This record gives sequence, C-alpha cells and structure tokens, in this order.
Amino acid sequence: MNPTKSSHIVVTGAAGFIGFHTVQGLGERNYSVNAFDLKPSLGRKLDSPSVSWHYGDMQDLETIRKLTEGVDGIIHLAGISRLSDGFQNPHLCMMTNTIGALNVLECARVAKKSPWVILGSTREVQDVRLPNDNVLFQNARGVYGLSKLCSEFLGERFARDYGLRVLTLRFSDVYGSMLDNFDRVLPKFVVRAIQNAPITVTDSPNEHDFTYYADVVEAIVKGVQFIDRQEKGFYDAATICTGNGTKIRELATLVIELAQSKSFLTINEPTEQDAFRSSPLLNNTDRARKLLSFTSRVTLEEGLKRTIAVHRQLRDVEREPQLSTIRVSS
Repeated sequence: MNPTKSSHIVVTGAAGFIGFHTVQGLGERNYSVNAFDLKPSLGRKLDSPSVSWHYGDMQDLETIRKLTEGVDGIIHLAGISRLSDGFQNPHLCMMTNTIGALNVLECARVAKKSPWVILGSTREVQDVRLPNDNVLFQNARGVYGLSKLCSEFLGERFARDYGLRVLTLRFSDVYGSMLDNFDRVLPKFVVRAIQNAPITVTDSPNEHDFTYYADVVEAIVKGVQFIDRQEKGFYDAATICTGNGTKIRELATLVIELAQSKSFLTINEPTEQDAFRSSPLLNNTDRARKLLSFTSRVTLEEGLKRTIAVHRQLRDVEREPQLSTIRVSS
C-alpha cells in the first residue's frame, strides 16, 4: 500500500535488526525515510533514493530536533533492547531508553507539524489484571522492562497533556534474518544445528512468543497507517506477536528436526531462578487485531525453515566463533 497523508518518517535505531527491516519496508512502500542511528553499521545501509542516513546520539536533544523537524511521523526503535543488557548496565539502559524516548516526544511536542510517534516497546512490559479484580495495572521485568515502561508512561502523558498522537508497539521475540544478533537463543540454535554441534538447554517452564521479522514490519506499517488517521491526544498500546508460546526445549527440538541436524540435545533440570512463568497476557493478540487489523501470518515452523535456509545459503555460520553451551532462563 502506498502512503497517503504521511510520507516523511524518521526511524531511529535504523541500523538495528528491526529498524533496518522497517526502513527497508517503508522504502519499498514509497515512504521518504530519515534513517537514524548512533553510527554506521557494517553492511547495513540501504542504497535507496527514498532513504537518507543520519548519525548521532539519542540523548542529544538538538540533534533529534533537527532530524524530526518537518516530518509526518517518528518510529522510535533505538535503545538497549535486551533484558540481560539492562541487568549488566542498568544506568546506561535507563538513560538510553527513557531519555531517548523523552527526547523524541519532546521534539514531536515542539515541532510545528506535530508528528505522530510510534514507540517500540517490549513484551517485558505487561498489562496485568488481578483475579476477580477489575483493577488493571502494569508490571515490568528487570531494569530493561522498567525503562520501556517509563517510556510508555511518557508517551501516554505527552498524548494526554500535549495532544500528541502516540502508539506503543510491544515486540516479542523477533527473529528470521541474518541481521539478527547471533548471541540470541534462536539464531544460536540454528547455527549449532547446521554445524551439527551439541545443544544444551534448561527445561524452563517459561514460554516465548517467536515472531517472524516480516510480520513485525507489516505490523509497524499498519501502525503507521493507523496512527496517521487518529485525532490529537490519542494513545494506545498493542503487543505484536503470534499468540503462541513455545518453550526453549521445544524450540531446540524443532530446530534440530527442521535442519535435519545430527546435533545432540542435552536438557538440564530448571533451577529456582528458571521457575518464572510468563503471563498469558504477554501473548495476547487482541489489541493488535482490533487496532491494526494485524494477525501474524508466518508460523514458527515456516519461519524457522526460512531462517535455516538463509543461514545455509550464505554459509556465514562456518565463520562464526564456536558457541558455548546455551543456558536460557529468562
């Protein structure tokens, strides 16, 4: 679908996994894109007349102001994006994610064109309703989840107080291209399975919702089309996922099967720390379906087949360093 009113969009975090594919998807749909990131990333720069690249720090308000002046919308995907990174460096995580979001919202607030904002968030932010209780509250896992929750609160506040149009999209476990981080569990499994290397996992009861990257890009594009039609002062949030939970043990078994691998799977008993169970609300697709008419189309099996085929075709896995034993407890 070609753009209607909104044609000029800023994408922050444009050299990242989701950001790069979002820029690519918008460019293919004839949007004009200001792609912004901290610095150039090797091999990640689209040569497209509709995409211009810019570099700088999200915490530099003046840089963001110049970047966003005169645009129709901002898709904010920059920031610390992993639970473990937030745990290792909580100060950096809070500063990067919360101040980065604040700068985007502030620049949208003072801009003459009053651009809409899409905030990239995470399933680590949960909407929780207590049993037999009408009270709905929000919870977050770790400093990373808290940093994103703060960003969501800021987005809602700026919408209510200053009339911004803000949509939060909470992403689940996104996967499926060579731009993914090789340190994440799913690409690790794929690499090791292709190498016929052993895989060791912890049998945690925690379920993950693995969502193919092309579906996520489609959801973001639908988000652009949706938020552009809203009146001033609009705020809402939706989780972008498949709605299907998969345990890490099940994922490893499926990867080995689909890759026709000789990898030996070792399953360890869970520790007390592994006993966390995801709320079913984390995988709730109702809001995305209602707001955006979005439903994930690529099943986990189909997405894994595509991911395995890409890794095999490029054969880059043979140049990756040997991977240590995988233990997943979050």
